[in-house]
Amino acid sequence: MNYLQPVDKVQLDVDRFRAMKIVAACLSKADPPIKNEIVEYLLDDGYSIWNLILRPTNPPLLDARLSHAETIDPEDPSEEFDTFPTSQPIGTVKRRYDRLRSIAGRYQTMAADIATVSEKLKAILICKDLRATLIFTLIAFICVVFIYMASFKVVATLFGFYLFRPPRFRSKQTRLLLNLFNRLPSNMDVMIL
Repeated sequence: MNYLQPVDKVQLDVDRFRAMKIVAACLSKADPPIKNEIVEYLLDDGYSIWNLILRPTNPPLLDARLSHAETIDPEDPSEEFDTFPTSQPIGTVKRRYDRLRSIAGRYQTMAADIATVSEKLKAILICKDLRATLIFTLIAFICVVFIYMASFKVVATLFGFYLFRPPRFRSKQTRLLLNLFNRLPSNMDVMIL
């Protein structure tokens, strides 16, 4: 029928506009609702999304490499779509649990490190160790006075010079403040292993 009586460009635009309004009305009732502007942007003629045959393989403003989809383990999709109870061999299930155990161990170690640092900061702030609290308070006061007296550019420049100093000016010994912080008490030594 379209070959005998082709649809003109104006009627085609009107039909596309009506279809866009229908799609926008349906998607505005979805959860979460999608606004009309988003539907208009997705169905814009400039991106050729209406034409499914000529749809671009690399859509604009989208970088598929950011999701690292090409670096996944081939077993991950089979793990995601596996049935319950599993239909995989026992060796595959053991590998999955070992991988999960190693990831959980890394997270547990990281959480323990964060807890240790926070306990040491708490020890400084609640005067558990008077010497450490005094040194921390003096250094904090000197830093506040220096930052108040100097401009931000001077502080940023001095910090940059300190951070990027050549190896000749770096000391092999541990710094005094880091040594003091490492010697602060934490609950790590009283925990039962």
